[in-house]
Amino acid sequence: MEIVYRSFEDLSRTIRENIHKIPHDIDAVVGVPRSGMIPAYLVGLYLNKPVLSVGAFLDSRAKGEGYAAEAGQRQAYIRPGGSNRVLVVDDSYRRGEAHRKVVEQLAPVKDVQFLHAAVYTTAEGVEHLDFWCEVLPSRRLFEWNIFHHKTLENAALDIDGVLCQDPPVDDDGEQYLAYIRHAIPRFIPSTPVKMLVTCRLEKYRAATEAWLAEQGVRYEKLVMLDLPDKATRLKWGRHGFYKGEVYEQSDCTLFIESSLREASQITEVTRKPVFCTQTMSMLQQGVSAKTELALLDARRRVFRKRFRERLRRLFGGRKH
Repeated sequence: MEIVYRSFEDLSRTIRENIHKIPHDIDAVVGVPRSGMIPAYLVGLYLNKPVLSVGAFLDSRAKGEGYAAEAGQRQAYIRPGGSNRVLVVDDSYRRGEAHRKVVEQLAPVKDVQFLHAAVYTTAEGVEHLDFWCEVLPSRRLFEWNIFHHKTLENAALDIDGVLCQDPPVDDDGEQYLAYIRHAIPRFIPSTPVKMLVTCRLEKYRAATEAWLAEQGVRYEKLVMLDLPDKATRLKWGRHGFYKGEVYEQSDCTLFIESSLREASQITEVTRKPVFCTQTMSMLQQGVSAKTELALLDARRRVFRKRFRERLRRLFGGRKH
């Protein structure tokens, strides 16, 4: 089943393409914490308006202060709207719980006209908003909430590169064991997950489980690789396909993988959605996986070419 997904890049582009819909004479932009602050700041920057949270807005009203103090160092360049209208922005509108809460909080303010906007909304939410950018189904995932979404209750996650940083050294001994015990957290899910699937070896299960417990990661099952040592694992070399086979045999509806190359292999095996933290992209039906992989390879080629050109400029004319 395809997952509707939007990234930070999608969010920024969508706001840019729809900024003409927002009245440019508003006095300020109010973001709905937490995720609503992201589009609020983008809208505020594009329109050159002060940006406040709901709490900061109410506090400034109670103190009789203006909004310019929330404009940062460039407050001298802020254009006052003079319309006595304030735009309230959220990232998305689905069932309207957060929207109704904000409306109640702002109800005591009688001398301001509030306009309500969301970047993404369901079809049902349109009638409750003054402005919106894109209508999406209620089942959707965003880059900024994917690790805190109930979808993870039926998802499989990689460990290295997802829950924690990749190991700097893998000596298949004391250094690697120390890494497992003291791994630096990366994306820790706030909801329980169905399964953890890793190519760490079974002999490191105890240390892995201890670290997961320490970080508060909740999961039903931990699948590790039953091979004797690192050399055997490297010779075996089927990391992505192995994860894909585990994913395919499960009833999970999403896999989160760190490596784009392995994510592509997982989609090749399963034809099921895979979220890749290397590119923060959703790979589906294999086609997007190949596209992302090609783009990543192209970026690497450009980087290497530019790096070589810089070296030539720096050292090309020097005598050694």
